Order: sequence, then C-alpha cells, then structure tokens
Amino acid sequence: MKILIVRLFPYEIDIKNYNVQEIGLAKALIRKGHQCDIVFYTKGEERQEKIQVTKEKYITIFWIKGINFFKNGLYGNKIIKLSQNYDIVQSSEYDQIYNLKLNKKIKDKLIIYHGPYYSKFNKGYNLKC
Repeated sequence: MKILIVRLFPYEIDIKNYNVQEIGLAKALIRKGHQCDIVFYTKGEERQEKIQVTKEKYITIFWIKGINFFKNGLYGNKIIKLSQNYDIVQSSEYDQIYNLKLNKKIKDKLIIYHGPYYSKFNKGYNLKC
C-alpha cells in the first residue's frame, strides 16, 4: 500500500535535530512492507529529500510551501495533486482548516489523526473537538 503522511501544522521542523513522529511512523510502515512518504511545511523553496530506511527502501519527504494562517497550514491544491499517487493519506491535526478541503476532495482515502501529546497550541483542544 502507498501511504502519504501529511503534517499540516505550519511550522518548519529540523528533522536532523528533532525526533519527528511522522518519520518514525513512516519507517515502521515501510518495514511492514508499505511505501510511505511524508509532506512537511516550508515557507522557503519547495524540495524533496530522501531518508534511507533499508538498503533498498527510503522515505521521500516533500517540503511543500504553504501559508501560515493563524496556526493553520494552507497549501492550495498541491497536497491534493500529490495524493493522487497514494492509496491512503494520513493527515494530522483535527482542527486544521486544510483538513476540510482534503476531506471534500479525497474523502475515500483520508485518515485524520492527532497524536496524544501535549502542545502549548492544544490548550482546550479536547473541548474544541
């Protein structure tokens, strides 16, 4: 199965110095026999980066330029176009505005998941959900 993990939160992360849960999940899925790639936000130039998982398998990270709109990542149709190459799209953050667009355009392949972790941005989060 081809899986695309999308981190919608509109902040750039340093994947070399931060333990990114999406990368750990992608590695585990690849070891189970799936192809898995990731989308991360960038405010700079769009690019692709590869992370070796096994001798023959890797994760492609798509750094996609977005707009940070009140802590919501907005991406136009870029992620929707990319998602056409995947069987499943696992998106993060229940309350991200862009998930409404993903749900409308790719509902049959979309899974929205918010991890069980603390963040200063999710104060009152359960009440909103």
